[in-house]
Amino acid sequence: MDYTAEAAVGDAVKIAYAALCLLTGESFERVTDEVNLSSEVVRHRELSCVRHLKKVDSGAYAYVIRMDRLLDQVLGVYPDLFAD
Repeated sequence: MDYTAEAAVGDAVKIAYAALCLLTGESFERVTDEVNLSSEVVRHRELSCVRHLKKVDSGAYAYVIRMDRLLDQVLGVYPDLFAD
């Protein structure tokens, strides 16, 4: 089995979520409810480049949603973090 670009992006999303958890002091939570998260929408434009995972890797997309929601919390504390 070849390692595909989609698999690499999926792994990168999980690593990014883990890194955000470490930076914020939040616990890393494994995704067990990927079906429930598949209907969620990405809110932060910084994550728009990985929205396509919704169609190709629902598990990785669930981590995108977890990261998106954690960014909501972080930006509540640091509102200028992604300011233009």
